[in-house]
Amino acid sequence: MFKMNFKIVFGTDTKYRITAVESIKIAESVESIISTAEITLPGRPKGDSIKSGDEIRIWLWYDDNKPLLEFEGFIKEFSDNGSKYVLYCENEVYKLRKSRMENAEYKKVKLSDLLQKIASASGLKVESDYEFDYDSFAVQNASAYQVLKQLKTDTPSHVFIKSGVLHVHLPFSLDFGSAIYDTRVNIDKDGYGLTFQTKDQRKVRFVYKGKDKDGNQIQSGVKGSPDGDIVTMDFKGVTTEETLNRLAEEHANAKMFDGVEGSFTGWLYPMCHAGFKADMRFSLQPERNGVYYVSAVETSFSSSGAKRKITLSKKLS
Repeated sequence: MFKMNFKIVFGTDTKYRITAVESIKIAESVESIISTAEITLPGRPKGDSIKSGDEIRIWLWYDDNKPLLEFEGFIKEFSDNGSKYVLYCENEVYKLRKSRMENAEYKKVKLSDLLQKIASASGLKVESDYEFDYDSFAVQNASAYQVLKQLKTDTPSHVFIKSGVLHVHLPFSLDFGSAIYDTRVNIDKDGYGLTFQTKDQRKVRFVYKGKDKDGNQIQSGVKGSPDGDIVTMDFKGVTTEETLNRLAEEHANAKMFDGVEGSFTGWLYPMCHAGFKADMRFSLQPERNGVYYVSAVETSFSSSGAKRKITLSKKLS
């Protein structure tokens, strides 16, 4: 039986820590800007030591193994029903919600410039290799989070925040680390739910619509599977069919790939997070062995154990 260990620290006060928890749940995905943590305590902490807006860091580990930093963020809110006290936390999106952007109407603006304005408003750093130019982009009574959410909606890029850094990249290009999983060794057979799919089995098509400089309706070609369902995206920020075609092509490539659907359950070790590469070994299907992209991870922790629900997507090699 493993000894389950945790450390939860608030702000810079490393002396104040929670000493007992019922459960911890952490969720992150490259498809979402928001990462969350939910901490259930057996009762209300004494005094007023914890409040909304406090920074929080969470470490988890077994026995004498190295503590794993699992979450960094802020307390968003809490609930108290008398018997349980729950802290709801989120990553630096908490700061983005509180940061207001200046009203502006930008012409011929680069995505990288907009990201820097978001970073300046919130104190984040930026790492991005995704290049895109808007013909126009308007900011009106919006928070930094609302602007970033719009940028994510407009493009097929993966937008992810980790350790104070705003990452914006083409899908499947984030690389935060790697982990090895073997169906005979460290995968829970009761939590296995992977289905293999080829690019041709993913039936979807994309069309981007917009208006040219004269206000006339324009649209991209249909990109994706010839017999797939059509997803239509309306885009106000560009005025050329060339750019709309690029966006539709990138979006189709992000959704059509050889890989898997679904998830499997592993344990706390090895460490694995969204944006990792999983080196998968399938004992009964060795032809499926390879490196897959980790798109989402849900980590659960309690006195009875710790598990990770790991969602895979594209086969990288």
